[in-house]
Amino acid sequence: MAPSQISLAREALYDLLKIVRKEAVPLVDAFDFSDRALCSTLGRYDGDVYRALLDWAKRAPRNKDKVSDFRDINCGRYRERK
Repeated sequence: MAPSQISLAREALYDLLKIVRKEAVPLVDAFDFSDRALCSTLGRYDGDVYRALLDWAKRAPRNKDKVSDFRDINCGRYRERK
């Protein structure tokens, strides 16, 4: 394909996706898979992905413990050797 044909095909694809999206989201939602079951915060129709990702990260068990600062761990060991 010529570059101009690729551009036209891409534009047509994006135009069709805009039309199909209106039907695709309710169809997928009809399966009633929760974002939790899918382990996903990205499938949000409201588009508020970043807030959802931040909330998900705050609730994740692995983020509950305090993480030591790199300098506290490594520089402390270095100072102890002197």
